[in-house]
Amino acid sequence: MYADRHAVQVHISNLATQTGASLFQQTHAPPYFPDLGVRPPPLAYDWVYNKTEDVSPTSITTDRSITHAIVEIQDGVGMNAWEATGFPKSSWVMMAVIPAFEKWTFNVGALKLELMKPWRVLEYVEGDNLAVLERRGW
Repeated sequence: MYADRHAVQVHISNLATQTGASLFQQTHAPPYFPDLGVRPPPLAYDWVYNKTEDVSPTSITTDRSITHAIVEIQDGVGMNAWEATGFPKSSWVMMAVIPAFEKWTFNVGALKLELMKPWRVLEYVEGDNLAVLERRGW
């Protein structure tokens, strides 16, 4: 999405760091393996990944050097993803929402109807857990 951009500084929240979402196609950070054909892109050295913990949305917004953020969407805050990030909409643009595992549910109706197909009894449920934000005017 931003492979050709310069001077990108991304703050990565605790949940994004724990899930590995921050490493998915992270082309601007090591490890590089030139012998295997994995070389750093030409603009790799002006990207910064900041994984400082316990930083508030206000602090990240105030720090003008941070151009992007991968942030958690908090449970129980409301249906509005913006509201759930705690970041001001006036300062950030939501570029993407990343779904992830939320919970397993037990489908009692399937248990009664699908005795020969027990795999339908448990249902995998995803929820919106992370958002990728870009600073307005960047």
